[in-house]
Amino acid sequence: MSKFVHLEDPNYVAIANAIKYFYEDIIKPQRPDCHVLFDCPNALLDIIFVHTLGCDHIESWTHGKIYWPKELLPVDVAHARVIACHYPTNFAAFMKPDQAVMEDLAISLLVSLARTRSDLGVALQVSSLGHINHKYH
Repeated sequence: MSKFVHLEDPNYVAIANAIKYFYEDIIKPQRPDCHVLFDCPNALLDIIFVHTLGCDHIESWTHGKIYWPKELLPVDVAHARVIACHYPTNFAAFMKPDQAVMEDLAISLLVSLARTRSDLGVALQVSSLGHINHKYH
């Protein structure tokens, strides 16, 4: 029995094609993106929403038909800019993401966030494993 995989092996080719499809058609087209939901000209801080794996920012932060970061939060916290970040999570249905995948997503998300950032303080709302809140200055 050979310990090496032959590139012509039909099983190898099928797996390689599946991986290529998964990356090219599912992962690669979806880059992290941050959306400014409410832009306050006199904002004192940014409130940033990051959703959990397995859904998007709208599913994570909608109750009934109310997408509350956009519809309710600006009324209650008028001195803040509200930002929702989205990143691809459809890979989570196929595999358990390893640390490297999550680190790459986090870096991409930070790059996207940097495009919308200002010098304001940050309040970070994360939806995962119970709602974790962080404040950064």
